[in-house]
Amino acid sequence: MTSESERCHDEAAPETATVNTISTPKAILKMLKVEIYGPAESKQVLALLDEGSTVTLLDENVASSIGIQGPREILNRNYRRRANAKTP
Repeated sequence: MTSESERCHDEAAPETATVNTISTPKAILKMLKVEIYGPAESKQVLALLDEGSTVTLLDENVASSIGIQGPREILNRNYRRRANAKTP
């Protein structure tokens, strides 16, 4: 039978954990060939998968070639070493 002080000592025993990280200024994103469909035709394109993204973007030329339309919005881009750039 163990005393309460022995149990507390055992519970407080140090633990060892290993953590592996990669520190790189580059982002690694997944790319996947997908087929998109519109009223005019379908087309295979390369999709960039960003799990943290809150929007879906489609190139204007691809959208028009398959016959779809959507709202056009300004895309604001921020770069670390350059001033903000805007694409209409």
